[in-house]
Amino acid sequence: AFGQLFTVLSGQKVQLPFTKGKAEKEVEVVPGEEFEKPVEDNEFVVPESWRILATMNTYDKTSLYEMSYAFMRRFSFIRIEAPKIPEDSQERADLMDNYIEAWDMTGEVISKEAEAVGEIWYRVNNAVEGREIGPAIAKDMLEFLNESGSGKASNTAAITNFIFPQLEGVPERKEIV
Repeated sequence: AFGQLFTVLSGQKVQLPFTKGKAEKEVEVVPGEEFEKPVEDNEFVVPESWRILATMNTYDKTSLYEMSYAFMRRFSFIRIEAPKIPEDSQERADLMDNYIEAWDMTGEVISKEAEAVGEIWYRVNNAVEGREIGPAIAKDMLEFLNESGSGKASNTAAITNFIFPQLEGVPERKEIV
């Protein structure tokens, strides 16, 4: 599936098995530095400045499949840490308010449950080293709570639906007495 993409990324012309234009010619993807003539209907030029930006969860990378070196050598992998969540409850509430504003979320349930979601997020990120979650899970929880309403049952469902799957594979903690 990535054969033609690899070829383009290495700066070579690619002919795809699709036709385009009045002449029904096969589609060609041509590196910008090699392209000098006017662009035809079936040609797409990839400028030298063209880049792919993508994200991949570390756990997806390790559990879905083994990435080949042929694939990995064409990309730069940049680790982005989950944001630090303040220990202080007021600072945590302010952080949640900032996220809620950035996400353009409104509603009585959201403002009522933001503190609880922030507390859950903080505890999860401090429970197992290396298994921190980002703000998207907190956002998903708030959206869920906004739709289902607040209360113990909804909060429990939010944790079960959004937090538990993130902790799969974490070894059970054994207490030594």
